[in-house]
Amino acid sequence: MLLEGTVNPPSNISFSDGAEPRLLAGKTAELMVSGLHGNLYTATYRGFMYHGYLTTASAIPVTSTTSPTMILWNPYGSGINCVLVHYCLGWKAGTNVEGNVQLAVLPSVGDTIKDGAPITAFTAGVTMNGMIGLGTVQKSKFGSAATVTAATRFLPLGLNIMVMDTAKATPVSLMYDFNGTVILPEGTAVFDVSSAATTATYQRRLSWYEFPV
Repeated sequence: MLLEGTVNPPSNISFSDGAEPRLLAGKTAELMVSGLHGNLYTATYRGFMYHGYLTTASAIPVTSTTSPTMILWNPYGSGINCVLVHYCLGWKAGTNVEGNVQLAVLPSVGDTIKDGAPITAFTAGVTMNGMIGLGTVQKSKFGSAATVTAATRFLPLGLNIMVMDTAKATPVSLMYDFNGTVILPEGTAVFDVSSAATTATYQRRLSWYEFPV
């Protein structure tokens, strides 16, 4: 198979689906396959990207909690996998303690909220499609509060909440890039926790994209 490109500047038009344009090459005949957009441009453009966030800053619960304050749930029957992209937090107010942020994992949580189930209460949170004003309707569930069974599996995110001078109350923002390394199949849920209880509050966001199983 012969692979050819045409030396030209990047196109200033958006091609329709099904079009067969010639591949673009640079001035030294290098094939232009990346760099024009971010890695997740297509997933976002197609409406698969979602951002769940808290409208009110809250404390990150300790690992033993059964009351997460930010949770992502991919119920059975959704037909999609949730691919985690970013987790972000920014200090709002209060005193920190030594500890680190982790991702609590709940397998086999089904698709039903009821007594005796792994999830017995769930308050829907706010989400935004990455394609602002457009995009597909999400099939996962994002919550700002829930009652769940305590998690026994945790993924440390390498985010130390004691990275600010508490005496000066210097604010700091932190982000973890999953880079496609964590996928929530149907019937699983995750929520953020801290290894130590703290009264400090944070603005937080979890980003993911959904893709058919």
